[in-house]
Order: sequence, then C-alpha cells, then structure tokens
Amino acid sequence: MKQSNIPAIIFSVIAFLLLLTVLVCSVVLIAFHVQNPDVRPPDAHPTQTADTTESPTPVETKPQETLSPSVTPSPASQTPESPTGQSTLPTPIVVDKPYVLKQTSDAGLGYQDRFVFLGDSTTYHMIINEVLPDGQNTRQVWFGAKGTLSLPFATSNDLFDRMNAPASEGKTLDVMVKEKRPEFIFITLGAGISSEYNKEKFTLLYNDVIDTVLENSPSTTVVCNTIYPVCRTGSALGSINNPDIDKANGWIEECVKAHYENGQKVYYIDSNSILKDAEGYLPGSYSNGDGLHLNAQGYAIILENLRKHKVPGA
Repeated sequence: MKQSNIPAIIFSVIAFLLLLTVLVCSVVLIAFHVQNPDVRPPDAHPTQTADTTESPTPVETKPQETLSPSVTPSPASQTPESPTGQSTLPTPIVVDKPYVLKQTSDAGLGYQDRFVFLGDSTTYHMIINEVLPDGQNTRQVWFGAKGTLSLPFATSNDLFDRMNAPASEGKTLDVMVKEKRPEFIFITLGAGISSEYNKEKFTLLYNDVIDTVLENSPSTTVVCNTIYPVCRTGSALGSINNPDIDKANGWIEECVKAHYENGQKVYYIDSNSILKDAEGYLPGSYSNGDGLHLNAQGYAIILENLRKHKVPGA
C-alpha cells in the first residue's frame, strides 16, 4: 500500500465512526421521546388545544367547613350572591313578643298557688269543679254575685272570694286589690259581649280593669288570659261564637302590648288555641255539656298551661 493512501483511509474511518455515533444518538433520542411523550425541550412552546391541554398538578386542600343548623351565620354569609350575581336576602326574622308568655318547664303547684283568678262564669266554674286546692272552699277565685261578672261591670260590681259568701262581703275590684295585694292575678273576661262591642269600646273596658289593678296594687303582676273557645252547639251559647271570641282575643293582646311597652308587668297567655279541636271548636270532652263552660278536664289543661308558661323572673 502506498503511503499517500493512508491519510485518506484514516479520514474515512473517522467519518464513518462519527456518522455511526450520530445515528446511534438519534435512535436513542427517538426511543426516549416515544416512551416519554410529555417531555418537551425547554424552548418548545406548543399551541394548546382541547386535546393537548395539560392538567395542573393536584394540590391537596382541606375540606370546606359547613355551619350546622344551630350556628348563626356570619353577616357576610347572610346575603349570598345568586348565580346571576344578584344578592339573595335572608329569610325575615319574626319579631319576638316579650309580653306573650313563652313555654317553660312546669313551675309546679307552688307557682299556681300564688295566683288569684278573676273572671266571669268561666272562672267561677273552677270552684264548682274543685280544680284548685281547698276545692269549693278556695279563696283564689274572685267572681261576681251568683258567679257572674261581665266585662262592662268588672270594676263597679261587688266581687267575692269565697263561695256562698253573704252580700255584705262584696267589695269592688279596687278595694279588693288594695286589701289583698295578690302577687299574680289571672284575668279571664270578655266572653258574651264580643259580638256587641267594637274594638274601641272593648279595649276601653279591658284597659280599665288592668289599670284598676295596677293603680291599687303596683306590685301585682297581671296575666291576661284569652277567652275560651265554645262548642259548635250548646244551651248556654246564645250569640257567643268563636269568630267573635278570636277577634276579642286579638284586642286583649293589643291591650297587653300597650301596657307592657309602658313598663308595666302585664303579660298575655294563650289558653284558647290549646282547647280547640281540628275544626276550631271546644271539644265536648272539655265542656260541662252546655257548650260554654269547661269541666274538670278542661280546667286541668288551663292550669297546666299556666304552670308551663311561667312569668319571667317569677
């Protein structure tokens, strides 16, 4: 071999080796990209499409806390925005009536015994049915002559506090309250005249009873009771009916509200609704049979309702 051909041969071998190296590197790179399709060169900026958009790396988050029903939401959560961007107002809050007695645990007979019951014949029948301690000898019931007492004459007629008392024992409400100074007085008046009196005349008479009590015994707490419902029919009903009674009970509540807001210890208790059946009448099982007056079972409900609606702070 001639010496002039040696450099050419060496150059060819080197070129071949370089070409082989390039081929091998290309094959390795192609194989790598096939196995790792998500790897891009640092300077690559491919256009993202619906098929090629990369998902962000998941980030661990804490679950959002939710408020239980008993937790009051913060002011910010009370006016959430709807999907349309308009604010959604919270449900209106019903205004409390502090003068209406709320349900409590049973305050017991000791609490009940602190009351005097003033009313018409529906109150007088508490004596007849012997639902209070001492039965017919109780002195917790204040009533008019022969057991009757109408609202228009509640402050002018003589009252009695024991059954079969002589007429000489009768005293008007102002005198009776001033002498006895009861801690609590439970007033049940208005049955029988609600259809004959408009709101103005009824409330004038009812306020007169409350004022007479408080002016002569400021320390007495007044609990104004609703008029009781009546049966569908009965010998003692006459023109007395439940729609008129319900209307009068609303007037009584307004009287109580006015006195309470004037800083006086006057409260309203609902005994009417707990005595009504599904049709809004007094069930026969709670009546003495005449459609108007209660029996012992009916009065037991009234007294339990009184004990379970204790005057605040009593």
